[in-house]
Amino acid sequence: RVSVAAQRGHWTVVTFLYSRCPDVCPLVAANLDRATLTAAGRAAGLTVLVVSVDPEHDTPAVLRRYVAQRRFTSSFHFLTGTRAELRRAWSAYHVAVRPGPRGTVTHSTFAILIDPQGAERVLYGSTVGFRDLAADLVHVNRTSTDGMDVLATWIAGVRL
Repeated sequence: RVSVAAQRGHWTVVTFLYSRCPDVCPLVAANLDRATLTAAGRAAGLTVLVVSVDPEHDTPAVLRRYVAQRRFTSSFHFLTGTRAELRRAWSAYHVAVRPGPRGTVTHSTFAILIDPQGAERVLYGSTVGFRDLAADLVHVNRTSTDGMDVLATWIAGVRL
């Protein structure tokens, strides 16, 4: 089992998508995966956790094919479960999920950068770019001389 708690000690991005999404999900997934290949992503050991919002379709076999077909890195994990299991994750992150038109799923689209201690550091909207994430990794990984986190005074990284 993969979980956010199990990622302690690593930088992690969590987002909520589905494999047959016809619009923004594939772009978000590609950008997050690409961030793992940047110098900052590699140095941080960045892991991407994508939680499905379509458990009826996103079976483990479907998601393995999806990840393989897109040639995502081994740092990219597309997670699924029963609707009840996923509902707990959706609720914990305040993700809205409901049936959409023509078999689509209408859902909240954002990504959260989580530091190695498990603290949520940066919230990204659906337009998250791999360069933005890489720059934020460099920036939030720095600490001030008094040990206080630089992020406390830097809010420009929040892209809504």
